[in-house]
Amino acid sequence: MELTEQQDEQLKSALQNNNNLNFNILKVIEENTELNEVLLKYLTKSPEHRPPISKIIEEAGDVFTRLAILIEHLESEEGVISRIDDKRSILYKYMVEEGNGTKIEVNKITPQV
Repeated sequence: MELTEQQDEQLKSALQNNNNLNFNILKVIEENTELNEVLLKYLTKSPEHRPPISKIIEEAGDVFTRLAILIEHLESEEGVISRIDDKRSILYKYMVEEGNGTKIEVNKITPQV
């Protein structure tokens, strides 16, 4: 079910009024721990005992949701978006210069128009 804009605003308001910073941090840790557990099982279990990709997606969605709530609580959306851009630039630079087996060849990238 996708929330309407009004429902989303009601949810944000309720979360901000009822959940303090420590609670929101703990929820991020909890959800991230669940994602770590699923990822670890995916990597270490035999194929027939691995969790399905849908479980990874479910847990990643839970982490993203709780991170978004925390970021809203901290009123730091712009700072996080800026950091994401910075990190992607750092990763790109690393891939061009080092690559570690997955090097990006700059001359093969089509420039954006």
